[in-house]
Amino acid sequence: MCVDYGAHGTRGFDGVLDYKRGKAACKAALQRELGLHEDPDAPLVGFIGRLDHQKGVDVLLQVVPHIVANGGQVVMLGSGDPHLEGMMRQMESDHRGRAVGWVGFSVPVSHRITAAADILAMPSRFEPCGLNQLYALRYGTIPVAHATGGLKDTVRHDVGFPFSPCGPGELRGAMDRAFACYREGRSEVRGARRCRARRRGGVPANMAFRGPWEKKQVAAMTRDFSWASAAEKYEKVFKGVALPPPPPGASAGLERQHLELGAGVLSMGGDRAIELKEAAAAAHGEEQWVRVTERAERVRRRAGLTPDSDTRALEDADHVQRQSSWTKILPGKLLGALFK
Repeated sequence: MCVDYGAHGTRGFDGVLDYKRGKAACKAALQRELGLHEDPDAPLVGFIGRLDHQKGVDVLLQVVPHIVANGGQVVMLGSGDPHLEGMMRQMESDHRGRAVGWVGFSVPVSHRITAAADILAMPSRFEPCGLNQLYALRYGTIPVAHATGGLKDTVRHDVGFPFSPCGPGELRGAMDRAFACYREGRSEVRGARRCRARRRGGVPANMAFRGPWEKKQVAAMTRDFSWASAAEKYEKVFKGVALPPPPPGASAGLERQHLELGAGVLSMGGDRAIELKEAAAAAHGEEQWVRVTERAERVRRRAGLTPDSDTRALEDADHVQRQSSWTKILPGKLLGALFK
């Protein structure tokens, strides 16, 4: 396992592994697998998602010729609207070796695209949350995303290239900024390596100067979007809007009043009866408050123990298991007819 060392040969950036070698290997493997030109310097743009108007697929397809003309490559994976599927196939035909349109969906391929791509395009017209940008950030793949909903919350300028409004011109401009940063970073890193090699008589590749692109990658990979962090933020919000709990000892006094209500309400006037009923309701409310607080604390602790990992593979395995279970109840002859 290769560890990314800083300028003084020490493990730096919170122990981030050598992502540069890993991404270069993933990129070369994906280019070979999909029939793209094997060009390590070509910015590789990925898209993974449902082919739907919401996802802005039509906006991205309008920008693909510009991406290719500027030396980039495009890989799109998804299915949905038949018209968009046809446009994606036509894109691949028009830019053979520079663009691939995979109509359908494959979890393993989606992982390989996220790992290999330099840029993830997310031109969604609206996006309540968004997960692909979170996967991309962990992989060191820089999102170019429309600043809306969850994308606006998670794709900031230090880890990506947000743009708005959602249109071809704005996406084209964001891609240009991303390409410029990518190429500037690579040229600065090469120059720094040559300079250090001359001064020191050679320097390990891992001790290279970090350009602006690499700084974005490290910031993205070390960004904490785990449930442990989210739970703390929710807790702060709830504490900020919560009513103060009843004073200590209030419950015991109210319980006595509740007993008094049961024993003597018939002999009291209407106002006193109403007063005692309200006191009993307040005691019940305090008990509910205690139970809710304890339950929230249990949820917060469980959230802190939740594994910070991609569960898509587990979901896919569960789907395969459920898919295979129904075959057990079918007669053998019918199965043979279905799958021969």
